[in-house]
Amino acid sequence: MNNFSIPLEDFQYYNFLLSIKNIGPKRFKSIVDKFPSIYELKNVSYQELLSVDLITQNIAQNLFSSIGKYESIIQKFAKDYEFYINNNIKIIPYWADNYPKLLKEIYDPPVIIYIKGELEIQDDYAVAIVGTRMPTPYGKNQTAKFTKDLIDNNITIVSGLARGIDTITHKTVVENNGRTIAVIGSGIDVHYPAENKYLYEKIAENGAIITEFPLGTYPDPENFPRRNRIITGLSVATLIVESRLNGGAMISANFAFDQNREVYAIPGNINSEMSKGPNYLIQNNKAKLVTCAEDIISDLGLKIKPKVKDISQFNLGMFELSIYENLSNEPIHIDEIATKVNISVSDCLVSLLNLEFEGLIKQLPGKYFIKV
Repeated sequence: MNNFSIPLEDFQYYNFLLSIKNIGPKRFKSIVDKFPSIYELKNVSYQELLSVDLITQNIAQNLFSSIGKYESIIQKFAKDYEFYINNNIKIIPYWADNYPKLLKEIYDPPVIIYIKGELEIQDDYAVAIVGTRMPTPYGKNQTAKFTKDLIDNNITIVSGLARGIDTITHKTVVENNGRTIAVIGSGIDVHYPAENKYLYEKIAENGAIITEFPLGTYPDPENFPRRNRIITGLSVATLIVESRLNGGAMISANFAFDQNREVYAIPGNINSEMSKGPNYLIQNNKAKLVTCAEDIISDLGLKIKPKVKDISQFNLGMFELSIYENLSNEPIHIDEIATKVNISVSDCLVSLLNLEFEGLIKQLPGKYFIKV
């Protein structure tokens, strides 16, 4: 993902709007569509604010009274902006091209997210793993096993960097050189829990830390449900390992279910409190029972991006490399391939056969080709 930093004035304006009580993504968009900057907003009347879609009288009153204090309110945002830029933290608004596409699809996506690290194409096929902060030995073992098997298939793992299942998940990924995304319920400068500071830094080296909360935000309890919707929103599926019936992982399961994402659960001992959550989800058809990572991979099918091959280990010619780079998981006809790489169809066929012999591509009926 390319770095993206919105101008300071926009950053201050957007955060000013978000600081007004009850202004969420939809109301925010309504305001910005009509008043793209603070200069337009400063010149409106109370009645004009009321004319904006979804703006109630209370919100209009709060907004109107806050405009007069704009300069004092935004001083903090200028300091925050400097911190983000100096620490190479990306500021990604909802309308940016590099905003995670899966997250855009949920009901209430964050207006702005802050990212330490990088997002990659394979993250579009991420799977979330969540569970209790107090796992049993069974839960710990299953978490490590499922995580390892999923990253061995080049699947990015999303979790919440909390104690317990989340920590085991992230540690397993880091120790096995996979990719993981940690969504936190605090500002990007707040390490919580404190013992995971080292893990936080390791995740950012080969993955990403994401939050919607501004700098200095402490991880208060009400932040975690908001964080959970982002965990599931970034993922094509969510796996529940262990959870009490009223555990935070059950909130994640409900978010994933409502977001029309797949939900999986590992069954457990019927006498264990920590298995009551996943067992309940399975019993009530809110999650699919899985006993191994292959169950998830098989069920998701084409939603999962195939493992990327290191083509440097193959002795490929110039045309073969060009052809391979122009192929994807979607079938492409030989005529289109030849046109893209500017060679004859007969020469293209020779190169395609070489690539197929190396096990890098597959030919489908009708002279269509895909990567494998």
